[in-house]
Amino acid sequence: MILKNKVSHILYGAVFIVTLLFIVGLLFFPNPKTTLVTIAEQSIEQLNQEISERKEKIKRLEENTENLEAEIKEKQEEQKNLENQIDILGKEIARAEAEIEKTKTEIEKTRLEIENTEHKIVAKEEEISGQKKLLSEYLRVIHLYDSRSPLEMLLGYDSFSEVLDQAEYLETLENKGQVALDDIQELKAELQWHKRVMESKNEKLSELKDDLEAKKKNLASEKTGKDRLLDITEQQEDKYQELLEQSKKDYEQANTEISNLEADIERVLAERSKNDDSSNQEVQDLNGSGQLAWPINPSRGISAYFMDPSYTKYFGVPHYGVDIPAPQGSTLYAPADGFVVKYRNAGYGYSYLLIYHGGGLSTVYGHIPASLVSEGAYVKKGDPIAKSGGAPGTPGAGWMTTGPHLHFETRVNGKPVNPMNYLK
Repeated sequence: MILKNKVSHILYGAVFIVTLLFIVGLLFFPNPKTTLVTIAEQSIEQLNQEISERKEKIKRLEENTENLEAEIKEKQEEQKNLENQIDILGKEIARAEAEIEKTKTEIEKTRLEIENTEHKIVAKEEEISGQKKLLSEYLRVIHLYDSRSPLEMLLGYDSFSEVLDQAEYLETLENKGQVALDDIQELKAELQWHKRVMESKNEKLSELKDDLEAKKKNLASEKTGKDRLLDITEQQEDKYQELLEQSKKDYEQANTEISNLEADIERVLAERSKNDDSSNQEVQDLNGSGQLAWPINPSRGISAYFMDPSYTKYFGVPHYGVDIPAPQGSTLYAPADGFVVKYRNAGYGYSYLLIYHGGGLSTVYGHIPASLVSEGAYVKKGDPIAKSGGAPGTPGAGWMTTGPHLHFETRVNGKPVNPMNYLK
């Protein structure tokens, strides 16, 4: 009997020691999975370096773009002549090229960030796998000792102190197991966070690709406009001044049309009232300020304000709206519900869109190369309505413009009012 107890004691002790050594090995000695994690960490460090380099490049390109914008603004304040306009167009093209290069670099950076996140996901998955393996060993040993009855425990050792030692070992294992379980839960949470980051980066990458294509089209339009200006004027100042004079008359004619559109507004509303499907659609009364959304994001600020004296000095006519710089072909959105009253397509001359919002308030969108809505259509706030233009020599722009932008007006009963009092 004593011999049997001794053997049992030796066997259980051996099992415990072997198991403990195995667990220690898991904790302190590398395995292939640990090596994979180390490789992933090295890759992450290298990718972080490349991402930092792209960030520095983006910063330099942004500074270059800001410098070009300052030079363009300075040129726009000088005398309007052919040489000056060609110089402005050249700088606009250089700025567009810099913006394209910046977007390309942002795409590179985003791809690196995606790759970086992929490595982090792999590393977390390997860590989780290692912790699960460790936890499994803890549970196996705990189960081994839990399966013994108290009598077996007492009979398996020479003294009660040895029993207490084994109980202490078991408690240590249970604590270690809980730590491993907590680590797994924490690692899983980190893994889910990295996956959400990955999803966000992929969405950003898609947006950047679309933005790049839009900027390439913008650049092509600006180059075409410059070539057209050179072709029409044959680089002769007198021909350019004739273009400006004709463009001024064109703009004044458009302004007169807009001022006299009250009759057209009444006609459009009368026609719509005959349509049963739309008879219940009423335009919201927008009297008061702060009721219009921006038709396009003013991320590049305002280049000319309402009744801007510098504009009048440069072009020789009053400025009845605000100019919002935007890439050629950017989408414009309805700032409020309304009816499309008129779309004036003047070819390469000054083209505009007019929308009536109720309460005598109308909005005008100038230099547009294309309308996305038809006359008499009812639009809801946020609906796409047109494409922006403004690059000299391009459809809808006319020649009284120095670069791509939206000319935005607000009018009450046909009279121009400051748009900034209505935009929120």
